[in-house]
Amino acid sequence: MVQGQRVCGRQVEHEQLRGCRPCREADPFERVRQFLLVKKGSPITNEAEPKGKKVGVIKGTTNETFARKVPGVGQIITYDGKPEMFDALIDGKLDAVVVDTPFALYNAKSTGKTRIAKELTTGDQYGIAVRKGNTKLLEDINEAMTTIRKDGTYDKLYQKYFGDKI
Repeated sequence: MVQGQRVCGRQVEHEQLRGCRPCREADPFERVRQFLLVKKGSPITNEAEPKGKKVGVIKGTTNETFARKVPGVGQIITYDGKPEMFDALIDGKLDAVVVDTPFALYNAKSTGKTRIAKELTTGDQYGIAVRKGNTKLLEDINEAMTTIRKDGTYDKLYQKYFGDKI
């Protein structure tokens, strides 16, 4: 890997990112799924049931875009950060939140206070973004991701932090 370089992860080719091309994405490495996460004991089991309910999302994310398309949601409440949003869900200030796979799995696993009610598939993928023209770093990232996928490291890390793939 190239040392001292900044990279960021993002959803590859999402509509909010089209036209914003100061960078290039490495090969996609994970399919993005969004989940409806609820407090344990909630009667909500699918995306149709938050009708009239309060649903939390992170401001300006694909989760917000998706949640705004769910018919009948009572109120979309935006947050600047995930900790505040998850706290609001656990404290009963929200009925549900819409979040990506790793955040839903990690929260449900680490707190034991939430559960996944429904998968809301979008077809997006995660990728690592690097500055345009930084071909060496892009190649190094793609090579490293291929290596850790082949040798099982990626799956071990996924299992450690998020549990079983669902």
